[in-house]
Amino acid sequence: MRDIEIKIVTDNAKKLQNEDWENIENLVNKFQNDANSTHNSNEFRNAYYYRTKLTESPFGDSYITRVLDLNNNCLGFQSLTKKDYICLNKNIDSFEFGDVYLDKSLRGKGIFKKMIDDTFINIKKYYSSTFIYATANKFSQPGLIRGGFKLFDYQLNFNLLPLKPYTILNFKPLKFIFKILNPLYLSSIKVFFYLLSRNFNFRIKLIKDFNQILIQHQSHHDIELNKSQEYLNWRFKSNPHEYKMFIIEDNDKYVGYFIFREAKYKDIPSLFLADMDINKNYLKFTKKIFSKLVISNFDINKFAFIASCVSKKSNYWQDLTICLPFNFSRIPFIIYEELAPKNFMEIKDKKIQFSFGDGDNI
Repeated sequence: MRDIEIKIVTDNAKKLQNEDWENIENLVNKFQNDANSTHNSNEFRNAYYYRTKLTESPFGDSYITRVLDLNNNCLGFQSLTKKDYICLNKNIDSFEFGDVYLDKSLRGKGIFKKMIDDTFINIKKYYSSTFIYATANKFSQPGLIRGGFKLFDYQLNFNLLPLKPYTILNFKPLKFIFKILNPLYLSSIKVFFYLLSRNFNFRIKLIKDFNQILIQHQSHHDIELNKSQEYLNWRFKSNPHEYKMFIIEDNDKYVGYFIFREAKYKDIPSLFLADMDINKNYLKFTKKIFSKLVISNFDINKFAFIASCVSKKSNYWQDLTICLPFNFSRIPFIIYEELAPKNFMEIKDKKIQFSFGDGDNI
């Protein structure tokens, strides 16, 4: 069979036209929930989603590498979303290496490696130093490592609290018994959250956006995302996914925020903690606030589990893992080594906070 004639191009995302975004959507549609996981659900991944994600970052320009045939059809796509990380109180230009799609007809031919090479040939024209990271799955990780990425132990874990344990059982008699007992189990979970949230003295506000909210963030991690007001609106308000956003106050004093998303994991309704922020003086109340939010604002009877991703190197780890005690998986974290500032690679004694809780790597 004759090979398809292709070209590989990397562009500033803002230069793409409507037709280009529609071609990207057509490519992604070929993968309809092919790997519906906590990190790569194809829900809402249409032209609008990618255009918003890659042209409206408040931190600057994002980049797209595409594989095009002679008719300009998109056969491959990967993105670098512009971010801004704070490392030891300094703002560092950053990118998340996000979505990767490649038509099945082009796999196994070294095209992915060529896409990575083209991406960084272009990025190096603009940056001599930048933090570029990815949470690669088992399919893309080998290619990314060959392309210059390296694994670093950021100790990211996907933790959860199962609410319907029977959904993972295949042995029908055992599944039946667990299903019968599940109401009793759920009652115990509710009691557990109630006890954790006793003597709750904070005010909770459900908000639609962050426009009227003054986020008085007090940094207490060595490495963390710059969660500006503009970022939070872009990430959670301009996103086609729906989020429930809560501000926590102590007598009109900012305590923090929590953001949840009701989503599906393998077609099972689940609740994800997508992001959070708690000021340092209130860290000891993390599990109390989380528990109160869950039992007061969500019907946990309908969810299979509650989950989030948190690093063991985060100040939130201890309290969150009391609420979400089961480690479902480790999340590999890779960094493009050649351009990375040393402080992002020398992390032994650093406190680190990343949020990947709802599977949207925007």
